[in-house]
Amino acid sequence: MQARFYHPGFGRFTAPDPARDQHFDNTQSWNIYSYVRNNPIMSVDPTGMVEKEPPPPPGSNQPRSISESMDAGGSNPGFGAQTSGIIASGFSLSGLNGQAFATAGGVFVKGADLASSGFVSSNAEGNVSMYDMAKLPGAQFSGSTINMKPSESFASAGVAASFYNTASAYHKAFPDSAKLVINSANLNSGEQFGSHRSSHNSAKPSIDVQYQNARGQNLTGTSAAGSADVGRMRTLVGIANRNGFSTNISARPNDFGTLYYPGHEHHLHLGAY
Repeated sequence: MQARFYHPGFGRFTAPDPARDQHFDNTQSWNIYSYVRNNPIMSVDPTGMVEKEPPPPPGSNQPRSISESMDAGGSNPGFGAQTSGIIASGFSLSGLNGQAFATAGGVFVKGADLASSGFVSSNAEGNVSMYDMAKLPGAQFSGSTINMKPSESFASAGVAASFYNTASAYHKAFPDSAKLVINSANLNSGEQFGSHRSSHNSAKPSIDVQYQNARGQNLTGTSAAGSADVGRMRTLVGIANRNGFSTNISARPNDFGTLYYPGHEHHLHLGAY
């Protein structure tokens, strides 16, 4: 008898999928007790062996799935220009090695294999530690042990994934650059704190990073902005903007393509709001 019985209390089948069609690049397929990879709105499984996408309505030319939309060059709501954002159920990660994605439980970095992949779990408020994010495979940033307190190192999963992808893209543009250094992020509760009462909270999630000079070295002190390299900083701001950081502030707004607010001589403010 090959029937699979569904337990409505658990929201799962009581027996594993007999097809065992698991794929490394699709995390939803790892749960062999689920139905159509937890995506019953977009898929059906008439035989109990493999999921299928239902055909579009008659006369419709709309894509059947997010992956089909991306393959066709369409827009993909919920993802930034560097494919940041929330993973949609059933979304294929094929060909997106080295990218970070926000999930309901944290941030997943997709590598070519398990050894080059990683995951950071979010806390009860949905935030992750940027110190933990810096330990993920391929991370091109670190946390300042001098400036960033552990309690002020948090960001939402979406913001954390976007910053991971921003740092990676910046490093690809400037391979000789040192890893970006984060001076501060947000509290683990998402509330405002200390000198950042008008930003760095759940309504205005932000990450502050150190400026870099023409040699790709991180700069500290009040003279940091004056010594920063225009080309590198404009590139970083542009990449950050494409990843959802649309409110960026520096001490040299005309040079770096940012807004201006006093107090940013020693760090660049990347705001995802």
